Amino acid sequence: MPLAGGDRLGRVPRGGTSLPDAVRRLAPGPGGIAYVAGEARDVQAVRRVLVQEAGRDRRAVLTKPFWTPGKKGMD
Repeated sequence: MPLAGGDRLGRVPRGGTSLPDAVRRLAPGPGGIAYVAGEARDVQAVRRVLVQEAGRDRRAVLTKPFWTPGKKGMD
């Protein structure tokens, strides 16, 4: 199963799985800490899956968006 967060336009390669869908398939339950880093939209989508769907405490989902289209210097 190819895994892709999508290209810069948000498209997933044919036959691929989006990053949020892959996280859903892992079915992580509540508890523990998650660290999510990557393109800003992917980070937001994965955080939504972990907090809203999997029931993780939002304070236990640490995020670091490293880039987003059209922006520089996100550190």
